[in-house]
Amino acid sequence: MHFKISCLLFIRNIEDKLLLLKRNKAPNLGLWSPPGGKLGMDSGESPVECAQREAMEETGLTLEEKDLKLFGYVSEKGYEGTGHWLMFLFDCKKPISQLPESFDEVFFSNFDTANYDEELKYFISSICIKCKKERYLSKNNNNYKRIEIIKKNLKNSLFLIPYRLPLDHCYSLLNQHRNFLKLDDDDYFVKRYLRYLGHNEFGENHLEWFKPIKFINKLEINYWLEQWYLFYENLINKFSNQNFIFFINYEHLCSDSHYVNRLNKIIGVSNESKNFFKKVKGKQFNLNYDEALLKECENTYKKLAAITF
Repeated sequence: MHFKISCLLFIRNIEDKLLLLKRNKAPNLGLWSPPGGKLGMDSGESPVECAQREAMEETGLTLEEKDLKLFGYVSEKGYEGTGHWLMFLFDCKKPISQLPESFDEVFFSNFDTANYDEELKYFISSICIKCKKERYLSKNNNNYKRIEIIKKNLKNSLFLIPYRLPLDHCYSLLNQHRNFLKLDDDDYFVKRYLRYLGHNEFGENHLEWFKPIKFINKLEINYWLEQWYLFYENLINKFSNQNFIFFINYEHLCSDSHYVNRLNKIIGVSNESKNFFKKVKGKQFNLNYDEALLKECENTYKKLAAITF
């Protein structure tokens, strides 16, 4: 049986506290461990290169070779029935200044649903304690799939779901998709990094929100219009009568200061807060869109406007 070769990273913050991750699979299932992973043997990856890659993928920390010090290695024979392991241990000289990007998405990517009830409250409270905050704000579009789970475990949660004129919105989504495709093409690292973060909204990593019914070409506006329609119709059907869900009209945010003040009151922010939303200018689109589909989207927009706070 061949050895599996891996690295472990001992990363600290400026207070000299060690970063540990709770493992959700064997070996060491349920135990706390430094971040790390297996070497890319097929590509000839070295232990140092592995440590640099794992630091970026798991913490967002960019390391140079000088930031790492190899201080030992561990050899495990037939460990927990997973084979033989040879682990290189690296001390990271560069402190980490903040928690990893998209941290709640990292949580949902690494724990299965059976552990949510036990771990989610502990996870969020640990972040708040660490950052000396009383509230946790998540800007994570994937959470539309987890509203029931989050509300069950965090009973005071509020959900703000923005929407805007469908053609404007979908034109913006299409442009974002094109921009990410260019980024993916220019720099392969971008695609890999976003995949590890669970960012699948745009670019080559894109995963549709709902199974397409008629339009599958992601480079055409009709694909995004159909996804927009399915997305908001699903939310309306499930949550239109829930008092913890607030549908936020983007056009009102940009033009109505009273609307912004009402939103500030709901979320507990001072009314004197600056309005960062840009005013919407009328746009003329030269796009080949399906008129019947756009009509359905406009009807959905009217439904949303009727239940917006």
